[in-house]
Amino acid sequence: MRHFLRKLDAEGASELRFRPVYLTDGTELEKTESADIDRFRLPDVLVYRTLVLRTGPTMSRPPSVYSLVWSGRYYEVWRRPATQKRVIAEHLPLGSDTKTTSVPRCADVHRLAGLGSTLVTAIRPQSIPLTYPETSQTVAVRVTIQAAGRYTAWLGGDWFGDATVAADGHGFGSKRGDLNWPDNYTDLGSTQLSAGEHVITFSNATGGWRPGSANAPAGGPYAAYPIGPLVLSPADDRQRVETIPPSKAASLCGRSLDWIEAVR
Repeated sequence: MRHFLRKLDAEGASELRFRPVYLTDGTELEKTESADIDRFRLPDVLVYRTLVLRTGPTMSRPPSVYSLVWSGRYYEVWRRPATQKRVIAEHLPLGSDTKTTSVPRCADVHRLAGLGSTLVTAIRPQSIPLTYPETSQTVAVRVTIQAAGRYTAWLGGDWFGDATVAADGHGFGSKRGDLNWPDNYTDLGSTQLSAGEHVITFSNATGGWRPGSANAPAGGPYAAYPIGPLVLSPADDRQRVETIPPSKAASLCGRSLDWIEAVR
């Protein structure tokens, strides 16, 4: 990534950094670490007009002033205007490292309503964790899909074989060998699923003559980054946000959300 952004004076949150980028708990990432955009303090994010973020089933939408300008298999590019017409008084992150969304405390919702002229929230579909597969195995997971739609299979961690995924016996994605930092995922492929019960089958074929087809040796440089998890996520309109007047703040209580902002 550093190579492709070399003409943009790019900075990374954990390396090639010219200013501190603090997490919400006041700490900084260690070298090679990564974190969801919602784990960083808002002022340290807004310094940058352009954000290059890794895609994944649990990744938060950036703050509301950013718009999606490009999306690929591994990365997204978000950009904010040079001059901001709206001011984010506070950004309340929700969800966690393993869940896209969570339900806010109603007290926090009403507190935010008192800070700004409007509330803005990001609505994300909840991902479905399936399994942590072994390095070389075939595993079938039975899952109930609540709503029909297009679903993507994501695989986290490192693997050195040919990872394939199928729904009800019909293959819909594969990727041969990938190296990821912890908490990063690779898109294996997407398929249309009806509401109801389905069987998702995953296999990772190792061995053979292809480069990178063997398992990493014990104690090798990638031994600390195991394969998994395997996650299924519904199609996601990453750009979408919802605006709510403070008088209707209570409508957000009990809803599972990515984040809430008080905006002036």
